[in-house]
Amino acid sequence: MLTRKETVKTFCLFTLCILTVFLFTLSGFCQNQAKKPEKKGPTTYQIDGEDQDIRQLARIISNITGKNFILDDRVKGRVTIISPKPVTAEEAYKVFESILEVNGFTIVPAGKINKIVPSGEARHKNVTTLFEPEYKKEGEDRVVTQIVPLQFADANELKKLLTPLVSRQGLIASYPPANTLILTDYQSNINRLVRIIKDIDVSIHDVRFSVVKLKYASSEKLASKLTQLLQAKVQGRRKLGKYQTMAKIVP
Repeated sequence: MLTRKETVKTFCLFTLCILTVFLFTLSGFCQNQAKKPEKKGPTTYQIDGEDQDIRQLARIISNITGKNFILDDRVKGRVTIISPKPVTAEEAYKVFESILEVNGFTIVPAGKINKIVPSGEARHKNVTTLFEPEYKKEGEDRVVTQIVPLQFADANELKKLLTPLVSRQGLIASYPPANTLILTDYQSNINRLVRIIKDIDVSIHDVRFSVVKLKYASSEKLASKLTQLLQAKVQGRRKLGKYQTMAKIVP
């Protein structure tokens, strides 16, 4: 039979064991909790402001994105950004590209450096060159060169048709030996031009013909009048930024 002293000693040892197990369990639980931090969304930034110096804005965007910029001495101006909600670093960069485009400037990547130059000079710089697999690349407000090989349409004829649709800073060239167009413009406009080219560059078998017999009207006069009406309609749609497949009337 245990004495009172032995009973107290046994109870203390038992309590100490229970406490040790509890502390180890609690420690493991805390460690597991520490391994599962709360998921946080991307860092956002407030970039709105009135009458900001464009060169100072470039410094702000550089700090946000970590990108290095070299500004041409002619890059000057003041801009106002209305953006009530914070934006991510990627969104801030796209906003900056749009601001530059509106003010006649663009970004030309050169390794780890991004040169900001007047848009008209960008086509003479080392701009990004895109090929056919990249047609669906998201439009951006930066100058790029797009190579467009043609299957059916004539490169020289298509160049004449598309030249009015190229921006003032853009350039379109044809290379007849390979029946290829070379476009240099803002990527957002390049994408629009490529969509138009795909609609035009079709096989003759995809063209529909209709023959209309006339009873009284002169075929030459009616063809001339209808051609004028169609041209006026096409010009009106171009002003609205739309495109319509061409039609040709032969008397």
